[in-house]
Amino acid sequence: MRFFLFFFILCISVQARIPPRYKHNNMTYRTYFGACPDRSSSDLVIQIVKIFEKNYSLKEVKEKIVSEKWQEKYFLNDYRLSYHPIKKQLSVHFHCPKPLARVQVYKDNGQEHYTATLTVGGKLFDPSYEVLMKNEKKLMFDLPALVMSIQLINSGEQAKIADFLHLLKDSFLKRTSEIIYNDRFELTLIMNNSLSTTSIFLGKDLWDHKLSKLEKILTYMDRSQRNPSVINLSHSKKVVVKF
Repeated sequence: MRFFLFFFILCISVQARIPPRYKHNNMTYRTYFGACPDRSSSDLVIQIVKIFEKNYSLKEVKEKIVSEKWQEKYFLNDYRLSYHPIKKQLSVHFHCPKPLARVQVYKDNGQEHYTATLTVGGKLFDPSYEVLMKNEKKLMFDLPALVMSIQLINSGEQAKIADFLHLLKDSFLKRTSEIIYNDRFELTLIMNNSLSTTSIFLGKDLWDHKLSKLEKILTYMDRSQRNPSVINLSHSKKVVVKF
């Protein structure tokens, strides 16, 4: 039996993909990965199966998930486990947040401290999350680079940026190459196309209100095939566009 379990786990590890429904040791497993990377999610299911089949205890599995910080390690913002004892069926549902930006965190002296993937809800995951999502075609473009200081990260300011970026359409996010959020709480977007670069200054607040104005400006510019070098929306009642 131990050999069979080892062989089963080895096969899954090689394939890096667990089917939505399969059987093992007279148990039926149902999995739902949603937008999560198949590879990391399959690895986590293997861990869950190993623990659950020892004592058939969901409590032990959940305790392990917390103690080993598997939600962070496997890029989950939520999960759901349920067991039907009559059917002998364990259901595993994973939910992963949408990646929004590649965060470059800097110290006071300007040196890069670390990088991470910013996701919906403001969570920061290992940068390999973006790589996995792109490899599995669940992310079809390079994420913009978000530059922030370690002080802003420690204050949780990335959550405000995540809320704003979540409002952006993918077509808009795809055109954005860099996002700068400085220690004065001012937000700047850098957008690129094949011919030019546009700096968009959004100031300190009312970003969602300014976004509707910005979308109208960009739509008009795209139709007229004119690309401004600067769009200044720092003041909510005034718009400055420079070519």
